[in-house]
Amino acid sequence: MNTDLIKQKSKAQKYSEALHLLLEHTKEDIIESNLLDDLLYDYFSKEKIHSETLEIKLSELFPENFVKAVRTTQVFLDTNRLTFFKNLPLLQKFKEHVMLWENLQKEELKLWNTISKESSELFKFEVDYVLSEVVFWLENERYSDNSQQKLTKLGTVYNFFIEFYLHSAKEPVNIVLEKCNQTFHKLVFEKIKSNKIIDPKIHSILTAIRHWISFNEDVLQAYCFDLEINPLIENDCLYFVQNPKHYYKWKLDGLRYNKVSFDYQLKAQETISNLIIQNKLIIPGKTESDFEMNFDAAVKLKKIELFLHDATIPNYIHNGKKISIDRIFHGIITDATHKLYRYENNIEQFKSVSTDWFDNYLKIIALSVKNKIEILPYLLINKETYVALVKEVTGISEEDTSLSFDILSYKTNKKKGFNRFNIKYNVWTKPFFKMGSSFFCPMLFFATNDSFFAATQMAIQHLNWNFSERKSTATEMEIYLGNTFEQKGYKVKVIEDKEANSVKGDVDIIIEDANTTLFIQLKRTYFRLLTKDAFNESVQSDKKASEQLNDAEISLKQENNIYNLKQKPVKWIVSTSFEGINTNVKGCRKINYFDLLFALENNKIKSLAELIAHLEKDRNMISLDDLENNLDVLKDFGLPLKLKEPETFKQCVYHFKKDTNYIEMLNKGISLYSKNVIKAIKILEQCAKINENDVTVYATLGNCYANLKEVTSMKKAFENALAIIPNDPYVKRNYALALIENESYYDGLIKLLELIEDYGYIEDVLFIFKSNFSTYKNRLTIEERKAIQERYNFI
Repeated sequence: MNTDLIKQKSKAQKYSEALHLLLEHTKEDIIESNLLDDLLYDYFSKEKIHSETLEIKLSELFPENFVKAVRTTQVFLDTNRLTFFKNLPLLQKFKEHVMLWENLQKEELKLWNTISKESSELFKFEVDYVLSEVVFWLENERYSDNSQQKLTKLGTVYNFFIEFYLHSAKEPVNIVLEKCNQTFHKLVFEKIKSNKIIDPKIHSILTAIRHWISFNEDVLQAYCFDLEINPLIENDCLYFVQNPKHYYKWKLDGLRYNKVSFDYQLKAQETISNLIIQNKLIIPGKTESDFEMNFDAAVKLKKIELFLHDATIPNYIHNGKKISIDRIFHGIITDATHKLYRYENNIEQFKSVSTDWFDNYLKIIALSVKNKIEILPYLLINKETYVALVKEVTGISEEDTSLSFDILSYKTNKKKGFNRFNIKYNVWTKPFFKMGSSFFCPMLFFATNDSFFAATQMAIQHLNWNFSERKSTATEMEIYLGNTFEQKGYKVKVIEDKEANSVKGDVDIIIEDANTTLFIQLKRTYFRLLTKDAFNESVQSDKKASEQLNDAEISLKQENNIYNLKQKPVKWIVSTSFEGINTNVKGCRKINYFDLLFALENNKIKSLAELIAHLEKDRNMISLDDLENNLDVLKDFGLPLKLKEPETFKQCVYHFKKDTNYIEMLNKGISLYSKNVIKAIKILEQCAKINENDVTVYATLGNCYANLKEVTSMKKAFENALAIIPNDPYVKRNYALALIENESYYDGLIKLLELIEDYGYIEDVLFIFKSNFSTYKNRLTIEERKAIQERYNFI
């Protein structure tokens, strides 16, 4: 096969021609070439003219690859393309997918049409009125839940709205500062005097956007880019089915960035405190509040500095010039921290004596008048005023603040048009969006933003655009990680450039101890936090890295002058990105670089085997120490994860016809569980005969038999439930507790240990084990007690 010619056609964006060339070969040769999936993806996502003849042939020869490409490129959202796909005879084997494509397309279009309809009269309102009402909506939405998770979700709605609003405007959107403030205060007092209702039109638009985003992220993107989710037609329903472990891993990956940010926060606090104790740093502040505020600002800056040190990024590259990160973020972090204390902290303080946000803000206004400092729930300012203000408050030069303002501002590029699937604006990285000569940002996003995400993401992105700087600092990063391993006592080999040229494949660092060898390929990529971005990362980078690591293993098994490979190595793709962590890519694990650095600081981890288990089991995400000392902070961003019932992993997304009799029978059986166990069992056993794949039936039967002390029937019911959804933590927890309640202490405690090994980041799993082990350990044999203790110690 002339793969070079096929790759040349692909590089020239002639994907149809490349596929035609590929199809000239045998099916076996095509599969062995590993070219098909990438070519299909490029064809469906980039080819402007499609060939029906080619697609018919591809669907006949490679239906699974064809369906995967349609799925991951979302091309089925095009009505004309979907009509063609539905008529392909070979795809009837994949009718679940085809049926799902049709329903996803209809639902997405319906939700988008709702946004379009609700926004039809948006431009009848003045911009100052619109922004005021948006602020009211945001503040009221987060008033009872001010967690980071909630703010992140609201930020996504706001990003979408702002880009949609600015792109949809026929004329340039300009705002007059004084007029906007007057409109805002007028509206506040009008709403306080009346019913405090947010404008129904603005409310409807923002709510419609939230519904579209929820569908897009939780359903559409989940299906398209998480290939572990599969559609299933069963009992007149179309289900999304996934493995529980994969579901929790997906949830965990969404919080991984937050955990790393939290770890750097703790490290920065300790560093700043030590500098103060050693008289190496003086924090200004005439009052205790001023000191606390300036201390927090110093911690935020130190947090960024520590991160960039670990990533070996000493400077930010802007317009080809190296600029200190401190120069860019010092002013904005100081200002945002001041506003956090002035606005956010007072909002929290007044919640105990306020009925809602409007009532609360009335007290903020009174405080504002008393202290003669205007406190607004938004930032609206022109560049010159902001630069002068920051200089006055912080003493930072106008040049640095001006540069910072430019880097952190956003201006809509209307030439590119609005794409609801690719929102460019992000309030967390570009807080100031430009309207005329003024810049705007809601205070809930500005004041709560510690700039950590913006600074770190920006530094990595801009470094990657500068080849020479990227190359030199990548080598520094490899040496830095190698030295960190050496300090732990491991034997380390960092592969030099001249050595790399003689190795087929690619490995950057080799680490070993007496029993284990670890191969690492290091990747410094920017943060991708969405399912779609995670998939693209796996396609573009992870697959290639795994192939290179596997080739390096084969190469180093042979006689060479670089490294004598004595045993099969563990292979890691170590990346600065946060998506797809712990995914197994062709025998290689993807590990987060910052997770690894923090694990290397853990003095309880001695051997490489322990380090590997610690990270591959995600024990770094939450420890017993975290649960006991940092639980409130962890809960703010979603740890530990909530334990979900089995239905979560088999969700009905479409009913063909609803069997209400079965549902009523099942609900009756469940309701009788705590009232009449015998009757509940009778009804649930009937349900099991009707639908032998309903995990809820067997899980509830297990609990019923446990109450009756019928251990054999209990075990059979729980085992049936776990056969339907293997390793489901909810069912397994109940099974373990049922065993303990029925005096099978050892078996129950072992199942709890298995839960900790696989799901130690789920709420109460550690506590449940510790509590039961403490209560029942005296009823175990010496051998059983020793075996459990040794297994727990290893965890």
